[in-house]
Amino acid sequence: MAYRDHSARTLADAATRRGVPTSKATIGHLMSGFVKQTRPERAKAICEVLDVPVDALFVVRVSTVQRDVPPAPQPTKGMTR
Repeated sequence: MAYRDHSARTLADAATRRGVPTSKATIGHLMSGFVKQTRPERAKAICEVLDVPVDALFVVRVSTVQRDVPPAPQPTKGMTR
């Protein structure tokens, strides 16, 4: 697939030159719909290359991830090495 004279390879190379490492496979997966999300920096780089607004190709969605992280173990008093 190509868009405005860009193949997956040329689009990936152009995004990488903009400082966002991107593979041909990543572009292909996004184009086919196999991958449905990507980092905002990558979406912006792709859209800059294609000269289209980000919201023309991507839906911006903010997600919040919370994780329960157990406290770090405390050293036992009186133990020496």
